[in-house]
Amino acid sequence: MNAQIILLIIFAVILGIFLCLCYSFHKNEAWARSRNKIGAIFMSITGFSLFLWGLETKDVIRTTLGISLLLASASNLSDYIKHELLSRILEVLFTASSIATILYGYVTTKNVIFGVITLFILVTLLFGLMFSYIIPKIYKHSDLG
Repeated sequence: MNAQIILLIIFAVILGIFLCLCYSFHKNEAWARSRNKIGAIFMSITGFSLFLWGLETKDVIRTTLGISLLLASASNLSDYIKHELLSRILEVLFTASSIATILYGYVTTKNVIFGVITLFILVTLLFGLMFSYIIPKIYKHSDLG
């Protein structure tokens, strides 16, 4: 089995365990306030570890995934910025740079995993845009709103 697939399976298992723990402590108020911070810290540590591992082994795939995870976790830092416009701009920039990093990884390596990840991210962004912007505007202008 390919080492990249094994790495992604291990990452998915660790992420699943982490999400199960988050769900099990959902009712605890102290945990509910800090789970976003814990998730961002977990994603940052994972991204930094992948980045360093990729640099050490000179593997473009691991390095690209690490940089992408670091940029995605940095987009969570916009929650701590008081200025609303600056917060949104930074969140969009970090998210776009994370997607651009994965696209760069796909273009340079022609790896199928990057293609699937890119497709998944684009579909998720499409649904997010549709549910947060388009559907409320349609609901507002219809007879139901």
